Amino acid sequence: MINKLPALVPPLLLELKKYGHLTDAGNALGVSQPAASKAIQRSEALLGVALICRNVRPIKLTHEGCLLYTSPSPRDQRGS
Repeated sequence: MINKLPALVPPLLLELKKYGHLTDAGNALGVSQPAASKAIQRSEALLGVALICRNVRPIKLTHEGCLLYTSPSPRDQRGS
């Protein structure tokens, strides 16, 4: 299931952890805030868990978001 996540999500979580705002995280990756938000929402729907805490500012990653943020992507594991 994790290989079905939008490719944008792991780097987006990295930038979101750094900046705390979807707009700034998206800008760092060259995508709009709505595109960044949709990628997060699609991933949350696919996984069935929240990846970010939307009710705090700056935005924080949930426990699951942190796990995904620190997990190597399936693309990284192919070469092993």
